[in-house]
Amino acid sequence: MATDLWVLFVLGVVRCSSAFNIDIGNHVTHFSTQKGSMFGFDVAQHKDRGQSRLLIGAPKYDTEQKLRDVTQAGAVLQCSSEIASYCEYVPFDRNGNNVHPLGQQLDSKSYQWFGATVSSSGEDGIVVVSDWG
Repeated sequence: MATDLWVLFVLGVVRCSSAFNIDIGNHVTHFSTQKGSMFGFDVAQHKDRGQSRLLIGAPKYDTEQKLRDVTQAGAVLQCSSEIASYCEYVPFDRNGNNVHPLGQQLDSKSYQWFGATVSSSGEDGIVVVSDWG
């Protein structure tokens, strides 16, 4: 008896629900970057000086910091919503690991998952990016 009521409830909910797609055209834009970078882990829309952008997190992206003994620091890429497949790296940190004046390494930016969370405060606002490291 309880199973029958449950089935009727589920069927009623399914029957009452519907969905729609606001993008009725066949416009598809494909972005890609380094294999294994987890590109697209988080995405935010951002508008800066009238230009619409997609901010795309790639927590395992290898940046130029690899030259500074940092592996898979993670990154954010800024992708154009007008130019198909165009993305550029946003250089949040070009220094690599922080080192004390006496030479001791203070942190490790390898595998920190920078870009795991990406957020925009709105038009011409600030962008906040965090890591899980």
